[in-house]
Amino acid sequence: MQLDLTADEATVITDVLDSALGDLREQVYKTEVADYKDTLKRREAILTRVLGQLKARPAV
Repeated sequence: MQLDLTADEATVITDVLDSALGDLREQVYKTEVADYKDTLKRREAILTRVLGQLKARPAV
């Protein structure tokens, strides 16, 4: 899937994802149930990958 974003939209989404990633990392740290922790880690990897793509995007 391809998504065309303005610079402002990309900035807002990046900020929101950065915040969500911080919250998610805290959840991973505090979670004791192994299956749930694995699920959270997969989500963390996806968010990290998407954030990397957004941040590597040339400024328009």
